[in-house]
Amino acid sequence: MLWGMANQVVAAPLRLGSAVFGERGAFKANALAQRLPAGFKRDRVRATRRGVRYELDLRDNVQHALFYAGWYDRALTRRLLTEARPGDVYVDVGAHIGVLALPMARQLRRLGGGRVLAFEPAPDNAGRLRHAASRNHLDNLDVIEAALGASAGTAALRVDPSFSNADTGVRSLYADGAAAFEVSVLSFDDWRSDRGLDRLDLVKIDVEGGELDVLRGMTDAITHLKPRLIVFEVKDELLRRAGSTRAELEQIVSDLGYRSSVDGFGDEQAVNVSLVPASR
Repeated sequence: MLWGMANQVVAAPLRLGSAVFGERGAFKANALAQRLPAGFKRDRVRATRRGVRYELDLRDNVQHALFYAGWYDRALTRRLLTEARPGDVYVDVGAHIGVLALPMARQLRRLGGGRVLAFEPAPDNAGRLRHAASRNHLDNLDVIEAALGASAGTAALRVDPSFSNADTGVRSLYADGAAAFEVSVLSFDDWRSDRGLDRLDLVKIDVEGGELDVLRGMTDAITHLKPRLIVFEVKDELLRRAGSTRAELEQIVSDLGYRSSVDGFGDEQAVNVSLVPASR
């Protein structure tokens, strides 16, 4: 209880600094919070961020940043929330506990309607996301407990030994740590065909290197439904683990009729890529 109260007291000024100084402030706030004594990471804490009520496990880096800085990837969150339109279908691939899926569902409800399809393979994260959606009365958010890939099957969702086992945001099908869960893998095109989904507006993919397989399993949906924005992060090391390359990603993006909305994929080791139809 005392640690929980201390967390809340410390978080307030850090979030204020993040709000004032933007992305740089959010990064600094999270970095400072990482130096706090171990007790600050012991308890799950409840917090409200951008109108969404969460229960956060501070041992997880994503949830730690959301609690102390007020954001996890401020630029991406703002881009998606700003891009939302009434009636949109937003697909969140690798939804984790709903750091983006929940505020997007709230934003679409505020705009008058829309639907969030959150694909999350880990049963613990998927369960927490369902609970949070219910707690926030977001009945426009559907949780699909599965990973997306190029074809259907099953696979081991593994921990990344470079991080704590409690850091659930870095689990992947391609990590070399212990298996956390055996999970279902779906092709989005097969899933869409079974359910008759005829609209797709916004897509976020965060699958720790498996972006190429996800896109291969979405080619029909992307080609025919033409989402106006697809976002994902490119990390060369994670792509290598998954047996793919940045060049292959660039090629499939081009084949699908999309282009980066900024300056290509860049040369950095990690870069956020936002895709829009090439004809735009």
